[in-house]
Amino acid sequence: MAEVINAVDDPSGTVAMYFANFGDESQGGELVNSQNFLVPQKHKVWRMASERAVQVDWPDGTSGEVVESLLKSEARNLLVYRWYRVGNFNTASDYRAKWWQLLKRLTGDADPEMLIVLYTEVIGDDLVEGRARLQRVLAVCCQ
Repeated sequence: MAEVINAVDDPSGTVAMYFANFGDESQGGELVNSQNFLVPQKHKVWRMASERAVQVDWPDGTSGEVVESLLKSEARNLLVYRWYRVGNFNTASDYRAKWWQLLKRLTGDADPEMLIVLYTEVIGDDLVEGRARLQRVLAVCCQ
């Protein structure tokens, strides 16, 4: 697995981007795996305050779902969008990602299989600006 972490300064705050490219499907190195999670249940610093699927607009003009999570700590809160990109398809669904992986392999497609995570700091539970910030970056980064 290859990983890239970057950050983009948006006028209203910073958005960090994490891309994990899963080219090797060895045991424990799969794109869709129960061990791939944001924080463990009993983490010392972070706790998962909420998690749900939300609609976003992709750069190609279509819409789809990502998983939106709110992580909280004593010091700050992070709003997180994460999804899978298999070949040219984006999905928040583990099942769809596995299906598209199977189709890719059957057709000999060598396009990347990635887990994409965008996150930004938010103040309290006010997620409106954080969502707008993540959507602006998503619209240009993740074609």
